[in-house]
Amino acid sequence: MANNEPAPALFREADLDHYILTAEAEIALGAAWQVLQAFDMAKSRRLEFYDNDHRENTFEYLRSGGEERPYSGIFALEMRESWDHDNEVDLMVSNRNGHGNEDYRAILRSAVRTVGIEEKSS
Repeated sequence: MANNEPAPALFREADLDHYILTAEAEIALGAAWQVLQAFDMAKSRRLEFYDNDHRENTFEYLRSGGEERPYSGIFALEMRESWDHDNEVDLMVSNRNGHGNEDYRAILRSAVRTVGIEEKSS
């Protein structure tokens, strides 16, 4: 599953149902893969879909603007060119079908935390 190396980029919490990571495309794809595997493990307690056999197809789908919907479609991952940073992309991970549900928010935060979440400055 996910490696334990420090992430070169961290997610920002837009709100409790939405996180954004801005980075170069390859870094964002690596982060997306860690999050997808975390969702797979949370749902099935093992990797069922996000194993190495599906990695390249998933990356191609995300590169082309596709929206990956793990955990029975409750969550969504999408990657778009960043409007604010040249040569970078925004990877968005959102709670789509369980918006506002505290249990799903906890699953989302746990999956995103596998990559890392920026500390909010006080």
